[in-house]
Amino acid sequence: MNNGSDFAGVLKDIGGFLAELLASALWGLYMIISSLFTILSDFFKSINLPMLPSRSKLLQDSMISGGLLLIFLVYILVMNISAFKLFREDKKKAQAAPPKAAAGRRKRSYDRISEKKLLSRCFFGGALGGFIGMKVFRHKTLKPKFTIGVTVMLVVQLMIFSFIVGFFGFWLYFT
Repeated sequence: MNNGSDFAGVLKDIGGFLAELLASALWGLYMIISSLFTILSDFFKSINLPMLPSRSKLLQDSMISGGLLLIFLVYILVMNISAFKLFREDKKKAQAAPPKAAAGRRKRSYDRISEKKLLSRCFFGGALGGFIGMKVFRHKTLKPKFTIGVTVMLVVQLMIFSFIVGFFGFWLYFT
């Protein structure tokens, strides 16, 4: 029995030594990293960088603010017109496509406009054009992906666009 308790005591001593060694190593690592961050902090404080104009001062120039607003409005107009045209083209191609020939055979879909392209055009700013195109041409109105998706995109885009136009309009009005 004496040998068993001696062995347990030796294991306890080794465990205690390893715990102290690990704690010392971690403390040393902490001190090294802390010193490194202090040195880097002092270095970056000593660098004198030129001041960049703030966004508010930059947008106070009515030429810049008006130009950005015009670019934004032209982009939105182009995206909406192109989404409307894509829905029109896809509807024409869908009407011109022959019906399915036999069970299991698919009609050629490579000449149609993909749903991914239609939805991505709506997502990147053309939701209003896509929504109007869906209603005018009665195209993709039975697919929830389009009826719900395009409608949600339209609502979100109207909120975002009204904020952006209001933001640039604020700078145009008050400069």
